[in-house]
This record gives sequence, C-alpha cells and structure tokens, in this order.
Amino acid sequence: MASPPKYTDSPTKGYGTTSTDAAAVQPLLAAQAGSSRNAWMNQPAEDDIPEDFKIGVAVIDCDASIRLAFIRKVYAILFVQLLVTSLVALGLSTGPAVEFTGQHPWIMWIPILGSFTSLAGVYWKRHQHPANLILLGLFTIFEAMMVGLVTSYYDSRIVLQALFITLGVFTGLTLFTFQTKFDFSSFGPFLFAGIMGLLTASLVQIFLPFNQNVDFAIAAFSVLLFSGFVLYDTQQIMKRLSVDEAILGALTLYLDFLNLFLSILRILNNAKDR
Repeated sequence: MASPPKYTDSPTKGYGTTSTDAAAVQPLLAAQAGSSRNAWMNQPAEDDIPEDFKIGVAVIDCDASIRLAFIRKVYAILFVQLLVTSLVALGLSTGPAVEFTGQHPWIMWIPILGSFTSLAGVYWKRHQHPANLILLGLFTIFEAMMVGLVTSYYDSRIVLQALFITLGVFTGLTLFTFQTKFDFSSFGPFLFAGIMGLLTASLVQIFLPFNQNVDFAIAAFSVLLFSGFVLYDTQQIMKRLSVDEAILGALTLYLDFLNLFLSILRILNNAKDR
C-alpha cells in the first residue's frame, strides 16, 4: 500500500500588502528585484536602464515627475544663459568698450566664428557631460558678445524697453503653450518658409537697403515669426528630445529669445526715428 503524500507547511502570506503595493512604495529609480547589476560599479546593466532614461525616448513619453524635472533643468539653464548675456552686453555698452570696438571692428569676427564653432560642438557632444555644458557656455559667451556689440549702437532706454517687452512676450507664450491642448506641430513648414524669406530679405537689404517703412514691416514680421518659433519649439523640445538633451532644449529657446529681442529692438528703434 502506497504511503500517503507528505505535506509541508504553506509559506506565510502577508495580508494587506500586494506585490503591486510593494512596488508602488519603492523609490522612482530603485532597482527591480532580480535585475542584473554591475556589482563593481553598482550601475545598472544596459538592459536594466528604465525606458524613461534611454536615448531616443521622448520626454513627453516619460513619467510626469521626469517631465517636470526636465522642464526645470531646461529653464534653469536658459535663465543662466540670459543672465550671462545681460551682464556681458552691459559690460560692452560702457564707454571704453564702445570706443575700443569702434577702433577695432574686426573684433566682431571673433564671436561670429566662435558661435558657429561652439554651436557645432554642442550638437556633436550633446550626450556627453560636462563637454556639452562647457560648449554651451562658450556659445552663450560668444552670442552675448555679439548681442552686446549690436546693442551698444542703440539707446540704452530702447534696449531696456525691448528687453522687458521680450521677457513679457516670451513668458506669456511659454505659459500659453504649457496649458493649451493645441498641437503646434503643423506650424513647422510655415515657420521654415518664413525664416527662408527673412534670410532672403536680409541678404537683399545688405546690397539694396530698404526704406524705413519696408524695414519696419520686416521687423514686425520677424516678431510674429519668432513668436511662432517660441510656441513651436516649446512643444517640440518635449516631443523630440530625450531626457539627457536638456542642453539642446535650452539652446533652442535661447536662440528664440534672442531673435525675438532683436526684432522688438529693431521695431522700437524704427519707431523712434519716425
């Protein structure tokens, strides 16, 4: 006669806590049980990296807390860029600096060439820290020098007016973009056509200067164009960039701000001369 089967004590069950509840209380970046780890460096293996932090995963597809952290980082970098630009431009607007640059106009080529070189470097090293941040700092300084050299030829009162107007317009457009449900992706082709037209008009103006009315119309068109770029780019940095590309997001918005500022400055100066 076969002996009856032997039974062992059943494992103790934890009541009131499910596996889902246990996972919910874990930190956001906590390692999952059973995942392979690099014990020497205590870093996750490539397959264990959360989807939110992999290159190619758009910010908009990440967790809400990661999206907010990305936005804070982008605008913190942008704030530092604008602060550095303001300080450099203020320094170049002083009497000795204006006199020196007037006597040595070749200096303008330094920030022009430096801006293009450092801009290419930012895109090349955009995933490598701190190289991307250093190159962005160099680009910001070169751009600040160009803005400072340009604004030194304008009345300081008009420059301040243009700055505060730009801050107000940029902030309003940014807040509107964050709360609206409208998709500005369709603006892309029109903005591209607009920037091509603006570049063409600028080249023509170099050789065949326009009259005051045409110049005012071009400046007004530029304000509308770069306002559209603020709306478009604010959305696109969330849809096209990954979490580690905050540098590119700040760079894009920084260029939009500067172009909007120079366009408003051009309008105010044109209105003053009327």
